[in-house]
Amino acid sequence: MSGYGFFAVPTLGMMSQSHALSVIGENIANVTTGGYKRTDTHFASVLSQTIDKQSDLGGVLPNDFQRISEQGLLVASSRDQDLAINGNGFFILNTKLNGSGETLYTRDGSFTMKTANPVTTADTTGQTSATNTAYEGYLVDKNGFFVQGWSANAATGVFSNTGTLSALRIDRAAFANTSLPTTTASLGLNLPATDLIANAQTDTVTIAGTIEAADTYSVTVDGTTITTTVGGAANLNAVRNALVTAINANATVGAIVTAAAATGTGALTLTAKAVNSSFTATAAATNGGGTADNTALLSTTQTADAGSGIRAYNIDMIDSTGTQQSARLNFLKSAVNTWQMTNTTSRAPVAQLDTITLAGTIEAGDTYSVTINGNVIPYSVSGGEANIDVVRDALVTAINANSSVSSNVTAAAGAAAGQITITADTAGTAFTASAAAVHGGTSVAQVDTVTLGGTVEAGDIFRYTIGPDTASYTVLVGDTLTVVRNNLFANINLNVNLAAQVTAAAGGAAGELTITADTAGTAFTGTPSVIDAFTIDATAAAVTTTANVTAQNDNTAPLVNTTANVINTQTSAIQTLTFGANGQLTNPSAPLSLSFAYANAGTATVALDLSDLSQFGGGFTPTSFTRNGSAAAEMRSFNFDNKGQIVATFENATFRPIYKLPLALFSNPDALEMRNGNTLARTAESGTANVVAADESGQAEFVPGVRELSNVDLADEFTKMIITQQAYNSSASVFRTLDEMTQTAAELKR
Repeated sequence: MSGYGFFAVPTLGMMSQSHALSVIGENIANVTTGGYKRTDTHFASVLSQTIDKQSDLGGVLPNDFQRISEQGLLVASSRDQDLAINGNGFFILNTKLNGSGETLYTRDGSFTMKTANPVTTADTTGQTSATNTAYEGYLVDKNGFFVQGWSANAATGVFSNTGTLSALRIDRAAFANTSLPTTTASLGLNLPATDLIANAQTDTVTIAGTIEAADTYSVTVDGTTITTTVGGAANLNAVRNALVTAINANATVGAIVTAAAATGTGALTLTAKAVNSSFTATAAATNGGGTADNTALLSTTQTADAGSGIRAYNIDMIDSTGTQQSARLNFLKSAVNTWQMTNTTSRAPVAQLDTITLAGTIEAGDTYSVTINGNVIPYSVSGGEANIDVVRDALVTAINANSSVSSNVTAAAGAAAGQITITADTAGTAFTASAAAVHGGTSVAQVDTVTLGGTVEAGDIFRYTIGPDTASYTVLVGDTLTVVRNNLFANINLNVNLAAQVTAAAGGAAGELTITADTAGTAFTGTPSVIDAFTIDATAAAVTTTANVTAQNDNTAPLVNTTANVINTQTSAIQTLTFGANGQLTNPSAPLSLSFAYANAGTATVALDLSDLSQFGGGFTPTSFTRNGSAAAEMRSFNFDNKGQIVATFENATFRPIYKLPLALFSNPDALEMRNGNTLARTAESGTANVVAADESGQAEFVPGVRELSNVDLADEFTKMIITQQAYNSSASVFRTLDEMTQTAAELKR
């Protein structure tokens, strides 16, 4: 080693300690920096290394070691947007909103919102600006890099730990148009075991008589008639059984009552499906065979009563339109340890609309009438009406002028001729209506006047013809016109065929006779004529003085319920609940599938878990109700939970998880590349990131409202700084001593 080569060792020592001091300074400067990871400097001796082409030199070189895997200090924070990782792993970031940028990692969970994606819309507030610009807001770290996470499934609200990561939108309008309908719910309540049992109406029908082919037996329930006809050899019980089957198979009647064979020949019972509900029933029998002794007698054996009454509990849900809705659950004790449950919801009421069509030939004396809620409004045809629309308009005016009727309905002319529409004034309030048309027109008999004239001479023949039938009179010497007339109408009346159609009579003047139709409304065509014997001047002419009028008995006024009345609530079919002697629910054992429909056309199908229902002594006591689903609303705020879920609070006072942050785990986290802003990048030595859910990983948990500071130990750094300073000074002393030795050696040459 040459003399000047001695300077390499202390020089390397000073350089190494200077580097170490710089690292220590950086650690100390970042002692309160969120997520900062310290670097430790260790030294390696340098032996037999070549420096500037000199060999056999010694010294020291620094090696930096990143302490990324060591936990930093956790401190409480007042910000809801602060989140710390207690354990292994890193938050995942992306430099671009759409995820196409570089993926980075960090331990600093002090997040904020960054605006992006400006949306410009036309201003509708009347302000001076022509447009408005709104921005979407996304969760970012302090560098403005986009935090990556999982979004909840739009249909179920569940997070998939294998789903695609994306930026997380957190502005107020992020979920303003997003909703999740309710699909599952759970109800817990106690139904009082001491409630009195409600009773359903029960009627008994007993059929009797000689059973013969073509006999019929029928039962009518609330206006719907069920009939069975004997087809051949049978007995009363066979007919009874056929009637029971037909009643239960009818969709309308079967929804109201249950029919069953009863004790006694030909007896059956009708029991209301719902307890505390009534129905109207009748029974009839018609003889179709030879023995007319068929009967069907009905009696009410049990009237309906409510027992202790309906127990009701209101629940809420989110319908298919994203609207929060309510439903009332109704519980009524129907037997020992047995309850009936129904649900009642609101719906849009619909106004009843009936359409009446007046038709037929309008004639004086015809009457058309409309009856509404028992009030009859008639109109009598005078005969001067031009058409059926005149009658219609008069009836519309009369209906709307009737105070007893117009307070409930409004009449109007329909689109077709003679059409009247009757519409309920209040949707959901029904009315009864009927219409009638009574023929009152009178037929008028045709009357013709026949006038005979001219010179009457013996041998002249006067005739009167209707179709193929003719009556005539041949003039005799000395006959006058009066004699001729009298003999002609007498001969007309003596003609069997003519007399069956008309009646002839003397008119008011000489030579005048009248021909009158025997049947009013039946027209005839009669022709008088004359055959002159000598002087050709005899005449016979006919004039219709009273026209035939045929009254038309074709007046009708059918009524059709065009739009049925719909009230503002609807109640579901009955569900039966059964409890054991221990008060626990035994049936149903699985959640009930309930369907709901609402006034806004929204619907919901909910699997309602009733396993927490009980029947004990005491009161009607609701204990719990939970459901899934969320309504569309603006987001008021958000915070984190210990699963890394972002839980949003909405303006409608609801809250739900909307995103979930994952953990990125590395096999060698200390080999990650440190970047500006306390971010980290993957390297070949660190391995690839294993993205997991913190609550399922067993590696770490999230701590809301807490920040992770650096893992720098300030006291340790100061200790290392003193040691480094001493080592630097020692190397400097060596350098200085060598310098003095070199100068002494140089002076020896002089």
